[in-house]
Amino acid sequence: SGQRALRCSLLASVPDLMLDADLVGLRPDHLVRLSDPVLQGEVDMAVGQFVGGRWRTDWAQWITPNLSGQRALRCSLLASVPDLVARRYDLELALTHHAKQQGARVCYVRLAGLTQVMKEEKRGFWVGFTQRLLMYWQILRYALKR
Repeated sequence: SGQRALRCSLLASVPDLMLDADLVGLRPDHLVRLSDPVLQGEVDMAVGQFVGGRWRTDWAQWITPNLSGQRALRCSLLASVPDLVARRYDLELALTHHAKQQGARVCYVRLAGLTQVMKEEKRGFWVGFTQRLLMYWQILRYALKR
């Protein structure tokens, strides 16, 4: 009983980490930088931003910082996002919108030297480009609903 309570309190204090599966250059210090603000109780969600990786991914996250897939956040915040299971490309926008609605504290963390493989590189130019357009359409549709 006592061990279960300890285990539950430990799990409740550990933030959920969300990372894109196609990251290049991920190091342990990136995970520490991303999770520390949440672990220290400074914020409810930390959003990672690429810097010093590749210009295309750095630039994309500079323009649209809320689309970053690199996040550390309190489990309770993640669990309270409406229709979480149905989210696709609009997941990051839904997380950011929900955090603002809940009055959650959010910070942005620079992740130096980290980048990701772009859709056009993974799947070939035309298939990747088509998937990118679909992603932007889903994001635009979400934004217009709000």
